[in-house]
Amino acid sequence: SLVLLVTLISCGIAMQLSHNIYDNSCLLKHIPLLLVPSSHQSLRIYAKDLMEDICDNYVVDSEPIKVSELTALLHAVKSQSPIPVIHSEGHPLLVGSIPHQMLAVLIEACKVAGRQEVSMRDKDVVPLIDQCPLVLNKDANLQKIAFLFHTLRAEYAFVVDMGQAVGIVTRRHLIEFQEDHSHLY
Repeated sequence: SLVLLVTLISCGIAMQLSHNIYDNSCLLKHIPLLLVPSSHQSLRIYAKDLMEDICDNYVVDSEPIKVSELTALLHAVKSQSPIPVIHSEGHPLLVGSIPHQMLAVLIEACKVAGRQEVSMRDKDVVPLIDQCPLVLNKDANLQKIAFLFHTLRAEYAFVVDMGQAVGIVTRRHLIEFQEDHSHLY
């Protein structure tokens, strides 16, 4: 049993000291490395504190939308973040997301075809929608969020409150927070 204990301790130390291949490639390319905070203070920082509000930057799947409105939406979203697809305007139940670049392709295809409106339920649009985006509860703490992003290599996660989309957290948000609050890491 002593050998088992020594083996477990040495494996734990080795894991703490070594980076995986992904981390090493990020370091070599001078890409900021997302760390998982170890401070107990990070347990009091939540997704609702880190998120960017989605405001009016979403697509409703239950009604057709004008191509000009999609174009305006594409330009309104500053980052390359995906656009949430919600079920209805009154209760923004998240049903999926459409990547920024896929929305640009959809807009261009509609313009070429001469379409003025498009529905997110059209058979040629549905495959463009990610129907299982990563979702966080608004009360998820920073340790859990950073661990999920680090483990899954996620670029973004939508923040929900009882199934309703309220915001988005991106890897960029977490890295900026990490740089501003280095005492937590």
